[in-house]
Amino acid sequence: MKPGSTLASLLIGAWTALGACSGPFFPVPPPAEVTFSSQTLTDGTGAPRTLWRATRGPDPLAASAHFFLQDVTQRTGVDSFAETDGSYTSPLFEGQPGDRIDLYFQRSNGDESQNACLLLQEGSAPRCP
Repeated sequence: MKPGSTLASLLIGAWTALGACSGPFFPVPPPAEVTFSSQTLTDGTGAPRTLWRATRGPDPLAASAHFFLQDVTQRTGVDSFAETDGSYTSPLFEGQPGDRIDLYFQRSNGDESQNACLLLQEGSAPRCP
């Protein structure tokens, strides 16, 4: 056997063994069924401000995950942690109906969900077109 072919065989064997050690990649799906609710408050100048909150029910994939919500239109954002059952309630944030909202979460092992683009409206949030 030629020396070069022995080295190539060893490299191929090592590459194959390395691939066998890592499992297949399964992307974490984006957050599902997010509901928005608005609340009008009066600021220090006496002007009304509409603030929003995002909520979602339990989801085992998001248990204790770190959620990131960004109002792309307003260029603002908030973050918070889900409960152990995966349910989530965001802090209040500023926005206007129809704003584009990007939402994703990061699990404790570092895996990130896919991004969900939602339209800000009272009630169940539709996906961006």
